[in-house]
Amino acid sequence: MQQLDELQEARLLEGQVRLELKKLELKKLEAKLNNLREDWNARVEELRTNKTVVLAEKALLEESLASTLAEEQQAAEHALTQARLCFDAEMSALSDEKNQLHQECLEQKQRHEERESSLRDTSLQLSSEIDKLCSDHVTTLHSHASKIEALKYALEQDSIRRLELETHFERVDRNNTAMRLEEEKLRRVAMKEEEASQLLHRGARGLQKLWRGKVAREHFDKLKNKSKKKKKGKGKGAKDKSSKSKAKKSKK
Repeated sequence: MQQLDELQEARLLEGQVRLELKKLELKKLEAKLNNLREDWNARVEELRTNKTVVLAEKALLEESLASTLAEEQQAAEHALTQARLCFDAEMSALSDEKNQLHQECLEQKQRHEERESSLRDTSLQLSSEIDKLCSDHVTTLHSHASKIEALKYALEQDSIRRLELETHFERVDRNNTAMRLEEEKLRRVAMKEEEASQLLHRGARGLQKLWRGKVAREHFDKLKNKSKKKKKGKGKGAKDKSSKSKAKKSKK
């Protein structure tokens, strides 16, 4: 029981501490709320003062706009009167110019009619000349047609002759090509014959060298054998003499 009482007292103390903390937080929040209210009231007062200033500026702008519009309206009316005066002057000038142009048109119409009559006469004259030229042209065409037929016949004959000449020249070219090939073959044969004769000449010279060397070696061998035979004969005579002198000494 005592322990339970102690636990309840501890919990009560803890609850009181929490309550005190909550009260402190509440006081802080109330102070913060008061500060926010004061800021809000100051902002509202500032906006009210700005509103009065804006309304005053608006009134001034409306007054200046009204004066400006009046001045611009007066300037526009003045410009309109000036434009009307200029328009009347231009209209009078244009009417004068219209009358002048009408007079010029009448004069040009008269000149055009005169020119048309002269052109009509010229056209009749040209039509007669054209008929004459057409008849001359027909006769010229007939003559040219006959000439063209003659030229066509001449061209056909020339083409036939050209074909004959082309075939002839092709044969000549083929013959020349064949001759060149034959000459090339003959030149190659002559070169081969020349090479063969040179090979034969070198071979003959080599054979002569071999034959001469063989003959010289045989002659040298003969001379060498003769000299060996002479040396052998001399050696036998000396041996005989020495044997004879030894025999004489032994007899003595």
